[in-house]
Amino acid sequence: KKLCAQFVDAWVPEDGGGIPWRKQDQFFNAPANGPAGIFLARYDDRLRRAQQMADWIDDTLIDPETHLVFDGIKAGSMVRAQYTYCQGVVLGLEVELAVRTEDSRHAERVRRLVAAVDKEMATDGVIKGAGGGDGGLFNGVTARYLALVANTLPGDTAEDQAARETA
Repeated sequence: KKLCAQFVDAWVPEDGGGIPWRKQDQFFNAPANGPAGIFLARYDDRLRRAQQMADWIDDTLIDPETHLVFDGIKAGSMVRAQYTYCQGVVLGLEVELAVRTEDSRHAERVRRLVAAVDKEMATDGVIKGAGGGDGGLFNGVTARYLALVANTLPGDTAEDQAARETA
């Protein structure tokens, strides 16, 4: 309950983002908003705030060329890095919302991001290696949420089926 209240109260779009990376910070990013949104979507029906987080990410952090998720915004400037874990947590959030709201925009975003990850971050359907250290963990986050897409993304269209198969 306390964590839920902190996630809800940390929302500061007037400062340029959803919720900051840490308290009293000016870095608003996918790695903070994605997992917080997943939590809120699953906890006590806080779908409205979870959707606001997903909409902020989609409006602000999606690369218009690759459709991958940028890392975030720091003090008003875009941090254009595209880490695998950013893709993963956004996939997780959008799948949770697709399942819980049946709002088609979330499934559309999942399909777009799965295709982008496949094109930009995978070779022959396998996530590209990221070396040692945190890189492997980052890829693991993406793999975990691709598995969620493969097993949970709702919908009967050919596009939904293709996204599940690709994931």
